[in-house]
Amino acid sequence: GQPRPPGAALPTEAFTIVVLGDSQYLVDPAFPDGGLMRLTSWIVRSIESHDIAFVTHVGDVVNDAADDGQWLRADAALGLLDGTVPYSVAFGNHDYASLHHVDSSTARFRWFFGPRRYADAAWYVGSSPDGLSHAQRFVAGGVTFLHVALVWEGGDASDPVNGVAWARSVLERFPGVPTILTTHAYLWDAPGKEGRYPLEARSGFRSNGGGEHRLVGWSGEALFEQLVAPFPHVIAVVGGHFHELGHAAGGQYTQLSSRQDGVEVLEVLANFQEYPDGGADLVRLITFTPSSDPETATVEVAVSTYAPLRDRTMEEASSRFSWTLDWNARFPRRSSTPSP
Repeated sequence: GQPRPPGAALPTEAFTIVVLGDSQYLVDPAFPDGGLMRLTSWIVRSIESHDIAFVTHVGDVVNDAADDGQWLRADAALGLLDGTVPYSVAFGNHDYASLHHVDSSTARFRWFFGPRRYADAAWYVGSSPDGLSHAQRFVAGGVTFLHVALVWEGGDASDPVNGVAWARSVLERFPGVPTILTTHAYLWDAPGKEGRYPLEARSGFRSNGGGEHRLVGWSGEALFEQLVAPFPHVIAVVGGHFHELGHAAGGQYTQLSSRQDGVEVLEVLANFQEYPDGGADLVRLITFTPSSDPETATVEVAVSTYAPLRDRTMEEASSRFSWTLDWNARFPRRSSTPSP
C-alpha cells in the first residue's frame, strides 16, 4: 500500500484567519455603501500587524443577485485582497438569481467569483464542476493548510455530482493536511436549539412545476456526517446565514463537536447582517497561537468578534471562545517512507 503522509509540523508562530460574514447589506445601495470595502481595506493594512494568513467569506456576497452594481461593489472590495493574502468566497442563498432557488442562474457568481478569478493564484487548488465550491491551500506558521469552500446547503443531496461529493474528493486527496471548511449554512443560533441546523431549517429548493417546490439541501448535521466525521484532519467549520435570535446580537455562536473517536472540531457562526449598518465594522478572528514549549505541542485557538475600525473586541459571551488543540495528537509525525 501507499505510505501515509507525514503529520503536519507544529506551527512555528501565531497567525490569524479573518472571517467575513454575510456581506449582502454591505454592497446593497439601500444600506450605507462601502462597508465591505472598509473591511477589506483594513485587512490589507493589517496583514503584518495581525498576522493574517487567510481570509474566508461565508457567502451571501450580495443581497440581490439581479443587481449588477452589487456584484461590482463586491468585486472591487474583495479585489483588494488579490496579490495580498489568500482568500475564499463561499456561495450563499442570496447569490442565486432567484432567492433559495437552486435551479436559478448562478452566472453572476461564477463570472465574478468562479474559477477564472483565481486562475493565476498559486494557492488555488480548484473548483467543483459547477464552479460554486472551491479549494485553496495556504501556509501559516510554517504549516500548509487546506481550505474548502462549499456551496450553500451542500448542493442538491440527490445529485451524485453535488458539492458535498466534490468536497469529499478534495478531503480524500489531502489526508493529514490541517483543513478548514467554510459553507454558508452550518451552525444556527436558535434559542435552546443552538448547534448544527436541522432538516426543517433548510430552504434551498427545486421547482416541481405548478408553483410547487421540494427542499433539496443537506442539514448541518448531514454536512458534519459527510465532511467532518470521516476526516480527522478537518479542524474547523465556519458558516454564516443564520441569525435566529431575532435581534442585533444574533448571528454569533461557537461550539466544539467531537467525532466518535473523541477528536474535536471547532464550529463557528459569523453573520452580522442584523447589526447596525449591516455589520459594516465587524469580523470574526480565529487566532492560532502555538505553545512556546515544543514538548507541549499544543495550539491555543481563540475566536473573537472584532470591530477593526474602532479597534474594539466585543465582550459578549457569544463573541469569544477558546480551545486548546493538541497538535501532536491530531497530526502525529510519521515516517514518509514505508517501513522496511
